[in-house]
Formats: sequence, C-alpha cells, structure tokens
Amino acid sequence: MAALITLFVLGGLAVAFVLVIPLLLIKLVASLVLLPFKILGGLLKGIGKLAFGLFGVLAGLLAVFVLLIALPLVPFVLVGGVVWLLARRSRPADANGLMRV
Repeated sequence: MAALITLFVLGGLAVAFVLVIPLLLIKLVASLVLLPFKILGGLLKGIGKLAFGLFGVLAGLLAVFVLLIALPLVPFVLVGGVVWLLARRSRPADANGLMRV
C-alpha cells in the first residue's frame, strides 16, 4: 500500500514538473523579450514626469506674472484704449472713406 501511495505521489510530481517547468520557461523567455520595452517605458515615464513638472512650474510662474504684474495694469490699458479710440475717431477720413491708422 505504501508503494502505491509513493507511486501516486511521484506520478503527481512528474506531472507537475511536466506542466510547471515549461510554464516557468515560457514566463522567463517572455520577460526577457519584453525587458527592453519595460526599460524604455520607465525612461519615458521619467521624462514625462520631468516635462510635466517643468510645465507646472512654468504655468505657476505665468499665473504669478498675471496676478502680480498684468492684472494691476488692466485699468491703465483700458484707459489707454479708450483714449486711442477717441483720438482715432477725431481724425478725418481719407478720400476713399477709410481712416488712417
């Protein structure tokens, strides 16, 4: 009886080795084939993080510029635009009816 149990155990191990070892070899070969793509993906991911980080810094600097420098100048730009429109309107038109700039 013990010999029969031993035979079943050894048979089960043989079947496991026949199924498991080829699967492990396939997994090893596939991971070696795909390794360059994994490395390239890691590099591109790092470059993307760096680029978007730089973009974020530039967007922040632009926001600071708009809020601290450009926004307080808006009233002066509006007054200057109105003055320019009034000065342009007071000039006479050319013979063809167009205004000179």
